Amino acid sequence: MSNTIVTLMPFLGIRALMPNIKKTIRGLQFVLNEHAINITPDKLSFIQKSLDMGEYDVVIKECSTLFEVSLKKIFKEAIISLPFNERTELQDCEKKIGKNTKGVQDFSFGEVVGLFRESKLMSKWAKHSSRDLGLLNTLDFAPIVKLRNELIHEGLKCSRFEAELVYNFLRNLLATIGYADLNSPIGSSMPKNNIEGLKVNKNENVKIFNCLSDRGLIVNPSDGSRNISLKVDTLNKIFDIIYNEITQISSNQVAQNILWKAGCESGKSFGTVMNKKWEVECEIHTINEKIDKWCEFDSDVGWGKFINDIKIDHDLGEVSGSLVISENFQNNNRGKKDPLICFFIKGYCEGVIEELLGGLKVETNCDMEVCPQNNVFKKKCILSIGIKED
Repeated sequence: MSNTIVTLMPFLGIRALMPNIKKTIRGLQFVLNEHAINITPDKLSFIQKSLDMGEYDVVIKECSTLFEVSLKKIFKEAIISLPFNERTELQDCEKKIGKNTKGVQDFSFGEVVGLFRESKLMSKWAKHSSRDLGLLNTLDFAPIVKLRNELIHEGLKCSRFEAELVYNFLRNLLATIGYADLNSPIGSSMPKNNIEGLKVNKNENVKIFNCLSDRGLIVNPSDGSRNISLKVDTLNKIFDIIYNEITQISSNQVAQNILWKAGCESGKSFGTVMNKKWEVECEIHTINEKIDKWCEFDSDVGWGKFINDIKIDHDLGEVSGSLVISENFQNNNRGKKDPLICFFIKGYCEGVIEELLGGLKVETNCDMEVCPQNNVFKKKCILSIGIKED
């Protein structure tokens, strides 16, 4: 039988390909102990010998065990390797299938298969590991789960043909994902800190974006998100045009409020993403640590140098201090006569901080005496902060 046929048959459904087989009772239970299992030539040799000796139910059960351990291993690697937005999807699927009572480690074979199907993990994995999974990306494990359950729970009998199909399916899977020891990392199959297969610079003093020139994309390796590059003057010109068009039909205050709202909504969205990222990565931070990390993130992408001087009093429930932005991009090459488009970044900062504070409403006020737009010798925007009064 050719490898192509062997690979296709599980996809079509094992039982659907076979005539009715007389069912007999054969009770043979097994215990899954992941930590005791290595996929080695010896293990595969044992399965092959069982096949040759006619112990077809042993073949199915042993292969199912290795399928289960392999899929769990892939999931564990994916949950720490894929971009955090996709890790979020995986985590949500895990919670759904586990009904918020157990994690993938305690899933049955059928539940693991359901997890892969619901999360579309194989296609995510293929994309971010730059590996061609071929038909493995579309094959359905459900017939194997069904066959295994019939053998274990109903004591039914399977044929050599079915055992061969499952065994060859396992071998194809292992060959495709490229590892033979389940106690070792997947390695090249799931490269860590890798966006679309590109190597990330490990130098902490150098902050770079990954450029996918063949697709015309720039990806931030910190969060796996797509970005674009614009000259600051071009971006500020866009804000100027919007601001001026609004003032033609309304007032400066309305224009400033619109920019503030746009910034605030953008900030809330980003703050939500940051919180979710930390949750997925199981990172626990204090509020001040979260604000520090946000300041570092936005400083790295050219918005200006964000300095956290915010004070959180948990006992009194008070927020005070200030956020300092040195060389704020919205003050770049601007003077007193230019529109105050910086209401956008004011709203943005409020939106981010509110999300990092768990929804607590805050308000910032600019120190206009040191505003860089009013004084060419000043370089820092100082935003004092406090809890917003209802």
